[in-house]
Amino acid sequence: MKTLFPWSKSYLDVYRHYGLVTPKSFFAHSVHVSDADFQILATLHSSVAFCPLSNLFLGSGLFNLEQSQKNQVKTGLGTDVGGGTSLSMLKVMGGAYNVTQLRKAFTETPEKIRSLDPMENWYIATLGGARALSLDHVIGSFTPGKEADFIVINPQSDNALKIRTENSKSVESKIFAIEMMGDDRTIEHTYIMGEKVK
Repeated sequence: MKTLFPWSKSYLDVYRHYGLVTPKSFFAHSVHVSDADFQILATLHSSVAFCPLSNLFLGSGLFNLEQSQKNQVKTGLGTDVGGGTSLSMLKVMGGAYNVTQLRKAFTETPEKIRSLDPMENWYIATLGGARALSLDHVIGSFTPGKEADFIVINPQSDNALKIRTENSKSVESKIFAIEMMGDDRTIEHTYIMGEKVK
């Protein structure tokens, strides 16, 4: 990049120079984004897609969710169909938690990095993702008037998940178990626009 655009400070600087950083811009991965770039993304109301399974598989870097949130950048979860290992958002949520844990392992100040809260993880996968795509007026929650696109989860879909959720003492710990252990078997039904399709 420095050869082609020697004046640029970063990849994002090139995109901004050519008018590509807008409220409709959605940047995947963003694993090598500086704090200054996150500030630009926030100022220009652009969004990022946190693609943990792809980043773990490719070894391309660990997304800094805390930095993104500190700068109030709209963030959603992504599967990265080209480089990801699963299209399951449940698997992606598990990967998102793993990335935050790995960031702790590879820093000199792990106490400054917090684990990804299960409810926050659920938000990023649902309403947070809808907001990042500027679709939160249509999808992302059960607000009356929105399109009813949702799944019904069966936490007893396999024995390990059943035992884990039955022994959970809080809603948060049940959600955490589903995020970490859930997969396609966990999805009992799928609804699109209120119509049951599975």
